[in-house]
Amino acid sequence: MITVIVYALNDQQTIGACLESLASQSSERGHEVVVIDDGSSDQTAAIVARGFPPYQLLRQEHSVGWVASLQEHLPSFRGDVLAFLGAHCQAEADWLATAEREMARGEPPVITGSGDHGRQRFLQRFQAVSVHGDSVGQSEGEVPFLWDDNFAIRPSLLQEALPRTELPLSDGAGAVLLSRNLGKMGIPIAYRPALRIHHDTHSLAEMFGMWYGEMAINSIAMKRADPTAPGAGLLRLGPIAAAGLAAKRWLQGIASMSRARRWLGISWPELGLHVGLLALMMPSYFAGLCRQWFLTR
Repeated sequence: MITVIVYALNDQQTIGACLESLASQSSERGHEVVVIDDGSSDQTAAIVARGFPPYQLLRQEHSVGWVASLQEHLPSFRGDVLAFLGAHCQAEADWLATAEREMARGEPPVITGSGDHGRQRFLQRFQAVSVHGDSVGQSEGEVPFLWDDNFAIRPSLLQEALPRTELPLSDGAGAVLLSRNLGKMGIPIAYRPALRIHHDTHSLAEMFGMWYGEMAINSIAMKRADPTAPGAGLLRLGPIAAAGLAAKRWLQGIASMSRARRWLGISWPELGLHVGLLALMMPSYFAGLCRQWFLTR
């Protein structure tokens, strides 16, 4: 069977739609849905308990992070395949059946899918190209990193490849380190565009908050957890390293936007707006990097 895992942390605005998208999913061998609430301070756990009683709710008293949550609860998952869905995402109708079919092939033992951010509005296109631009329009094949909101893996492999760290890593940071460990083990990650989900679009204020908070925290946490990660040795430079990381991330964003422009139907003038908006977010990212550096040095 398949165990569907939804990791949630203060996701009361989106958890209902996420779990509703799983209600109509079908699988030949059966499945269970497990929601890990990582110490949410809002109504996330109450919404799950009240509105989705068939689903198993595993609640942490306080937040320990994605990696530690999985390490604690992994032995209780009954499936021989684990499928992960982001709490701010909705699965397409055949998402579970696609994961089951692809994983039944046996190789590779890890697959990751695609996410639709929408194309109608400017912010939808901006989020697609600025956060997940590398996967926009990508063809089926092998990829170096899996997407934490949408992937499937064998439990034994997950247990072996999970990062060994005491840091409270988010799902984004944990997935990047998991991907690096899989690469070191020689395990390929297969990208399957048919494994599709819909990703909620954040407001502009939320995006600035993401760069100051989650994105900056992930960047520092990944380098603290893995000294071999690119740029990890430069952390001792503090704000100087933060400025370099922000500049590098902006340039990476421009490259991703350029690759995704044609697939999303973005004109060159609009691309210029995307580049400028991303530049406006980089001071928030820099400030977040500096804050996290001082907190964890």
